Amino acid sequence: MNYGPATRDDKIISGLRYIGNTLQSLVGTAFAEHGIDAAFACHDNHGFLCARSEAMIFSANLCARINFAPRTTRDRIIQGPKTISQMFPFFKGTSFEKGIDAAFESTVTGEAYLFKGAEFALINYSRPILIEIRPIVDVFKCFRDCYLFATDIGAALASHVSKDVYLFKENDYLLFHLTPGETNHYIIGGPKEIVPRNWPSLKGILPRKNKALDIYESLQPNPVRDQDD
Repeated sequence: MNYGPATRDDKIISGLRYIGNTLQSLVGTAFAEHGIDAAFACHDNHGFLCARSEAMIFSANLCARINFAPRTTRDRIIQGPKTISQMFPFFKGTSFEKGIDAAFESTVTGEAYLFKGAEFALINYSRPILIEIRPIVDVFKCFRDCYLFATDIGAALASHVSKDVYLFKENDYLLFHLTPGETNHYIIGGPKEIVPRNWPSLKGILPRKNKALDIYESLQPNPVRDQDD
């Protein structure tokens, strides 16, 4: 979808489709069959031959790095699927190794924020190293008076408007301004209702109760995945 930042002009570009019918490289993996819990864009490896089309995706305790090749059928798995603790050994023994609730990329190259329950982790996924694990409200102080998002986060989306981030939970969302390396983040708007009052293109699509295994027929034969293990 085009989410129309700072407007109410959001629109569905294509959908609804099963994940495996859009990202053929994920057919036969947990990401297509069970769904994607969280994802963040990877901005650590961009050169002339590397477009901004890579992402880290999570499903339960698994993750993978993919090239999603927008508007083509040339998506591929770059790394994984692996368990979260295999991809990011510093998460072993923490709640994050069992699954990620939400995630978004930082404006700092190679860094991302991951959320699990009332905690968040700031990581450098490129090196990879753990920078910190802390309660959400310790760093995102603007959420202290917003209990809905202080306790856990359902989904997240880094906006194309620099340093703005959307957070979602159930049928509510908020937009906040991120200040990496500081603690003076601030809420721009929300919490607000997603549908039917806002995000009009999602009316009739949300809410969805699809927390189970999807059984479907792929539109294409199961591809040979380009992966490293």
